[in-house]
Amino acid sequence: MSFSENVAELVTRSESRLVQCAPHWERVELGAVASISNGHPWKSDGFKSGNGVPVIRIRNVVSGSTETFFDGQIVEGYWVHRNDLLVGMDGDFNCNLWEGPKALLNQRVCKIDALENHYNKYFLRKALPPYLSLINKNTSSVTVKHLSSKTLAQIPLPLPPLAEQKRIVAKLDALSAHSARARKDLARIDSLVTRYKQAILSKAFSGELTTDWRIVRSDDAAGWLSTMIGNEADLRLGKMLDKAKNKGESTRYLRNINVRWGSFDLSDLLSMKMTDEERSKFDVKDGDLMVCEGGEPGRCAVWQGGATEISFQKALLRVRTKANLDANFLYHQITWLAQIKELDRHFTGTTIKHLPQTALARVPLQLAPLAEQKEIVRRIESAFDKIDRLAAEAKRALELTDKLDEAILAKAFRGELVPQDPTDEPASTLLARIKANRAAAPKPKRGRGKRV
Repeated sequence: MSFSENVAELVTRSESRLVQCAPHWERVELGAVASISNGHPWKSDGFKSGNGVPVIRIRNVVSGSTETFFDGQIVEGYWVHRNDLLVGMDGDFNCNLWEGPKALLNQRVCKIDALENHYNKYFLRKALPPYLSLINKNTSSVTVKHLSSKTLAQIPLPLPPLAEQKRIVAKLDALSAHSARARKDLARIDSLVTRYKQAILSKAFSGELTTDWRIVRSDDAAGWLSTMIGNEADLRLGKMLDKAKNKGESTRYLRNINVRWGSFDLSDLLSMKMTDEERSKFDVKDGDLMVCEGGEPGRCAVWQGGATEISFQKALLRVRTKANLDANFLYHQITWLAQIKELDRHFTGTTIKHLPQTALARVPLQLAPLAEQKEIVRRIESAFDKIDRLAAEAKRALELTDKLDEAILAKAFRGELVPQDPTDEPASTLLARIKANRAAAPKPKRGRGKRV
């Protein structure tokens, strides 16, 4: 559906700080300071892949590039050049400067050519999106939202003096460059977190993480053993019980979708009747390591449910460690093996991967003395906590960067970002000149088609 309200009234009612206007500025309709050109309905039988002239479709507005080409009769008047301002007229009403080569404008995309002696194109690029967003939010939609060029032309844009528009753009560009660098650095945190955690796990299971601990205790690495998980733990694969035949008490049970790396999601637990024998056979106790046999094989977490009575069924393996193996030590070592792809060697299947009970039992295990295992777990989790706190701070900083960008834009449209210059042509004079020029301007004409 199309927007059906009065744009100026909508802007007046809006509480968005991005559609504000400094009191010493004027407002002007977009159609008075720019020409709006709608795209052309090029014949679909002329669309080729790699042959002909590039065509900008609505999905190309954001990406800035196109893989669609037209090989047919060209109707003049629909060319787009680099840095032309485009608006998608369906969906989200996106706005962007074209970054690709010279191309043809397709239907449902429009080009906006700012009258540079009245309105700066780059100021328009920064000012327009909040108005498009406001219109979009107030457009009813049953299928796809539509924007008309008439509505677009009626948008009441802020009109600072032309020289001030250019100063605002320069200031925003400088601040945006700082913001972009900050975003780039903050975005690297996630990959750094993964690398740091991998480095810690690598040191943990090579014995390097607790070298100083052994020195203080006069221990050495000779106490470490190379063994297999099956030698140090009892393993049991869950079984899907027949609900129709089951009797006994209603019991909640875990599935592989309930297991996350290091935690459990209990928001979607199922229950079924189980006999005392079944509950005893498939029970889950504190300290049991639950490992996914299917789904994402190897994904695991240590159960700490306290008094919560729970069972498990197929596609899950219960690993109940013996006295000389700490379950959390085993969890971190399996995590490490999964990260370095060593665990993959034990998977079966080609398209759907599994980690059978017998295969998990044969997975190599670097076994430290129990006291050192507990110290390794303590050091891993202490280091991970610090890393996660830093990552959380970086995430908050990234969110604040977005809010800061919005605050800067709002300040710009309030006329507070750059100083006023008394020598600037007043906005009222500029508006009067715009109206006079618009009244005298002839209407543009389209050319006839020709084959190129």
